[in-house]
Amino acid sequence: MSLRGARPQPLFAVVTDDQADGLAQAVGSLSLAAVRGGSGVRPVLVAPATLVDRDPAVAALPVACVKFRWRGARAIFDGLDDALA
Repeated sequence: MSLRGARPQPLFAVVTDDQADGLAQAVGSLSLAAVRGGSGVRPVLVAPATLVDRDPAVAALPVACVKFRWRGARAIFDGLDDALA
């Protein structure tokens, strides 16, 4: 999903569970979109904190990463402001 507005345009891939195959698919989609969109696209991965924290390779990815965790019925996002800056 993406947002309209100033460039570079954020392009989000959201992983909703803690399965590694979903992470790989999201990273692949973001990588392909970043190459196609060039400097006009800012890839942002949104994934569960449990998944991101157990895989140190995520920190080395060339995409911004937003982690989330659940507090009751609310999702708490860590890194969203930095990813959109």
